[in-house]
Amino acid sequence: MSNTPLREVSIPNPPDDVFLDIARSCDPITIAQIRETNPFWSQKLKSYEFVKEMSDIWKKKSTSLFLHYAVNEAFPMKLDWIMRLDSKTGQSSNFYLPFLLSHEGWVQIIRVKNGVFCLRYCLVGRKAFLRVWNPATREIRKLSSPAMHAVGFCSCVYAFCYYAKSIHYGVAHFFKEHESSLAYKLALYTSLTGAWETSIMCPTFVRNLDPTYVSLNGTIYMLTIPTDEEELPTVVSFSLETRSFKQFQVPAEVVGHCHGLYLLDDRLCLAGNEHFEDAYTTTMWEISNINEQPTWSHLFYYHGNGNPYIPAAFDNGGLIQVMESHDPIGDEENNRYSLFHVTRYQPQDEISSTLQYIEYDNIMGLKSANVYHETIFPV
Repeated sequence: MSNTPLREVSIPNPPDDVFLDIARSCDPITIAQIRETNPFWSQKLKSYEFVKEMSDIWKKKSTSLFLHYAVNEAFPMKLDWIMRLDSKTGQSSNFYLPFLLSHEGWVQIIRVKNGVFCLRYCLVGRKAFLRVWNPATREIRKLSSPAMHAVGFCSCVYAFCYYAKSIHYGVAHFFKEHESSLAYKLALYTSLTGAWETSIMCPTFVRNLDPTYVSLNGTIYMLTIPTDEEELPTVVSFSLETRSFKQFQVPAEVVGHCHGLYLLDDRLCLAGNEHFEDAYTTTMWEISNINEQPTWSHLFYYHGNGNPYIPAAFDNGGLIQVMESHDPIGDEENNRYSLFHVTRYQPQDEISSTLQYIEYDNIMGLKSANVYHETIFPV
């Protein structure tokens, strides 16, 4: 063994173009490890420009669809099942959460955005935890959980949103202090501060929020649920940058029998669904000029047979749809199985293809559908 004493040797930083060319050939885990080596490399590899560039490259190579199923709440044994499918071929692959979940617990995928999962889960009892997790880099951040996040069964909505052109994000928690409360309050966590802000009182038009939402350029968009047949839903928005709320009404000709907000190629859209007996027609509308006077433009529509439903997710211009049905097993009305027909529809070609048929013995329900691709967005 050599007796030569160890000495520190400084390594000169390579030119930016050479360094970034080397990084582009690495996998997500290697890049995550490199950027934790020294401040210079971290600054280059955590820049929004480089992170977004790599995200766009990997998105073109492969995307996955995460379908979250759960047993009907009436069953004494709860079960959450998350399935990963290739969004083009329908081939399934293994997927493991970063924590162990028993039959006594539950999990909620608040959203998958920029390849990063925002998860809320409970292992046992009523205490819930929040985690932000990038499976590609294996990075995970544990978010602090103030007392408000364990509010019994009061109405609450969570949302996960990135700031515009930034690697930083926010987690919004819209909640009611009491079940009888009409007004929502908002608690906001940001990766910039690493802490929750003091509760913000929401305007009076923030009420009866639909738990589904979309986020675009640092703004969260949600629909309100009408309380009577004559009332029209509104779109409520909240900006992370300005901490301000806005609202605009959904026109009557757009609403349909059911509806939902979606993002198509970074455009805010609303799907309206009209159904009659076993047939349906879904119309997709683009919402433009959001910050001033919103305008509604018809994009496309398509027809189908079956129960009324609206698109589950968009992936590279394609609609991922999940048809859900629950039929009795034999003559036993209370013993049913669940069938999910996952299809991909290309609006420009008007071509629909089956990705997979999924069957369960219990009465399962689709809780969420998220599109994922590998990224190096830090958590």
